[in-house]
Amino acid sequence: MHDQCLKLAKHGISACFLGSGQPDNRVEGKAMAGMYKIVYVCPETVLRLMEPLKKLAEKPGIALFAIDEVHCVSKWGHDFRPDYRRLSVLRENFSSSNLKFLEHDIPLMALTATATFPVREDIVKSLKMSEDTLIVLTSFFRPNLRFNVKHSKTSASSYGKDFQELTEIYNASKNFGGKGQKILHAVEPDSESSSYESLDDSASDDDYAIAGSTNHGDIKRRKVGMSLVNENAEHELDQYQGVDDFDVSCGEFLEGSRPESFASPAQSNETISLESLDQGPTIIYVPTRKETVELANYLCKSGLRAAAYNAKMPRSHLRQVHEQFHSNVLEVVVATIAFGMGIDKSNVRRIIHYGFPQSLEAYYQEAGRAGRDGKLSDCTLYCNFLRTPTLLPNKRSDEQTKAAHRMLRDCFQYALNTSTCRAKILVKYFGEEFGPDGCQMCDICINGPPQMHDFKDEAVVFMNVLRAQTGQATEDMDCNSMSRSKSGRRSFGAIPDFRTAVSYIREKFPRFVTTDKIWWQGLARILEGMGYIQEAAEIPRVVLQHPEPTRAGLNFLSSQPDEEGLYAYPDAATLLLMSNPKSFSSSSEWGRGWADPETRRQRLAGRKTGRRKRKRGSRKQPTGFTTAKERLSAILSKSKRRR
Repeated sequence: MHDQCLKLAKHGISACFLGSGQPDNRVEGKAMAGMYKIVYVCPETVLRLMEPLKKLAEKPGIALFAIDEVHCVSKWGHDFRPDYRRLSVLRENFSSSNLKFLEHDIPLMALTATATFPVREDIVKSLKMSEDTLIVLTSFFRPNLRFNVKHSKTSASSYGKDFQELTEIYNASKNFGGKGQKILHAVEPDSESSSYESLDDSASDDDYAIAGSTNHGDIKRRKVGMSLVNENAEHELDQYQGVDDFDVSCGEFLEGSRPESFASPAQSNETISLESLDQGPTIIYVPTRKETVELANYLCKSGLRAAAYNAKMPRSHLRQVHEQFHSNVLEVVVATIAFGMGIDKSNVRRIIHYGFPQSLEAYYQEAGRAGRDGKLSDCTLYCNFLRTPTLLPNKRSDEQTKAAHRMLRDCFQYALNTSTCRAKILVKYFGEEFGPDGCQMCDICINGPPQMHDFKDEAVVFMNVLRAQTGQATEDMDCNSMSRSKSGRRSFGAIPDFRTAVSYIREKFPRFVTTDKIWWQGLARILEGMGYIQEAAEIPRVVLQHPEPTRAGLNFLSSQPDEEGLYAYPDAATLLLMSNPKSFSSSSEWGRGWADPETRRQRLAGRKTGRRKRKRGSRKQPTGFTTAKERLSAILSKSKRRR
C-alpha cells in the first residue's frame, strides 16, 4: 500500500493508506471525510469501517471497490485469508437495494495475477458477485522470464557454490564501474535472537503485512562506508527521518506534493545506479525467517549490499530496506514471502527461490516480480531433488491441508521435470494453452531432455507387488508365496504401502537390493503420470504413500508384449541417483549381505581400520555386588562424591 501511494504522489494524485501500519490516527478521519481520491486499506480495517464507509458512499460518494490480491479470498488458493473472504460484505451492504440513496450498486473489481480456474470460480462465489460478472484474462506467459531449476542442499554449507556466480557478477560490476562503495549490513550471530526475533527453523511468514516485533534489543552491524540501516533503538518511532518524509510515514500523500527525497533513482545523486550495467537488484526468497538473516550475512561478507527482510523485524528496519531497495542502493534483499506482494519495481533482474515454495501459484507470483521493464530476467529455483518438501507450519483445516499437499506436490513435480518446457508447465497450470513450442529460454529448452530409459522390468515387478498387496492374483511372481489373510489381502500389508513394497522387492529380488527408495519414488511418479497407478489414501501427500494399480495398470500387466519396452524420461531425482549409484542406499541395507563371505570380510576390515584400540581394564565395573540395583547405587554415590 505504501508503494502504491508513493507512486500516485509522484503523479500528483492524493492518496492514503489505512491499517495497522498507519501511525497517524488523523488520516483515517480525513479519509472517511472524502479528502483523498484513492484510499488503500487492508481487509481487516474495511470490516471495521463499514458504517463510516456508508456515510462516505452517500457524500461525496464511492466510485469503485477494488480488491487486489483477490486469490487470498479463495480457500483453494495458495494464500487463503479469512478476512479476505469476509469482503463479501461489500456487495451485501453497498447495493442500491440496501442503500436507497444509491442509483446503482457500487462497482466491484477483483484483481490477481495468479488464479487457477477453481480459484476464479470460488472468488466469484465468495464475494457474492453476480453471474454476469465479466472475467478478463490476460496471458500468463512472460516471454522475458528465463526459468531454471538447480539441485542444492539449500543449507549454509551450499552458499559458496550456489551464490558464487551472483557475488562475482555484482563485484565485477563494481570494479568495472569504479563504484566500489560498499554498504554492508550484517547481523552478528549472537544478536539474532535478541534483535529480531526468536529465530525458529520452522518459523515462516504467511502474511505479507508487517508485524511489530516484541523484542527488538540492540542490533550490532558491521559497517563499511555509509550506514545502510540505522542502529535500532528499542523505542524508535517507525517513520522516516526528515521533514520531507513525514507525509510518507503517515501514509498521507497530498495532491501536488512531490518530496525530493522520493525522486526517481536517476535524479538522486546518492543513489548507486545498477541500471548502467543492466544488473538490477535481486530478491532471494527463503522459507524461514532465520534463513533471511543467515544468508544476508553471508552475502554481506562476500561484498554485496544485502539486507534481510521478514515480518518479525522492526518496522524501521523494514521501511529503510524497502526504500533502499527501490532506490537501487541495495543489490540483494533476502526475504520471506513478507516482502514483495504489491512491490512494483521494474528493474528486478533476478528472483531466486532458495528452497521449495509452497505452491506454483506462490512461485509464479513471486517470480513475476522480475523483469517488469520487459528486459531479460532470471527466475531460479534451488531445491534438493532428493528430499521431499514439507508444508510450513500453519493453521489449516483438513480440507485445506489436502489442498496444500496437492499444491506442494505440483511444485515438487515441476522441479523434478526434465522433459517439458518450464514456462509451458506454468501457464498450463493456470489453464492456458501454450502451443507446441517451448519458450526456448528455460534450462529444459536449452539443454534438451535426457535420454529415455526403459523402465519395463522394474515397472512390472513393482506393479505386481502392488497388485499382491491389494489381494489380487499375481502371475509368476515370488510374492505368490505370501499368505493371504482372511480378508483376502496379503498379510504383509492391510492396505497398499509404498515402503513395504520397496522393502519386499529389495529383499526378494537380488538385482534390486542396492536400489534406493528415491529411485522407486521416481518410477512411481512415471507410472502415475501414465495412469497405471494412483494414490489409495484419502488424503494424498507430496509423494505416493499408498499406490495401487489402476485398471489401465492391470491391463498393462496382463497384455504386455515381450518385445515392447516402457520408455520414459527419468526425472531429476532419478537422474541424480543414476549418475551417482550407491552400493548401499541406507543403513537398513547393512543387515543384508552378511551371509556373503566377501561382503562380510570387507565390512569387518572397514570396522577394524576405523576402530581405536582400547586398553584392557580401562573401564572398571563396580565389584562385590550381586544385583543391578546395588551396582547402580554404587555408581550414583560415587558420582555424588566427585561433585
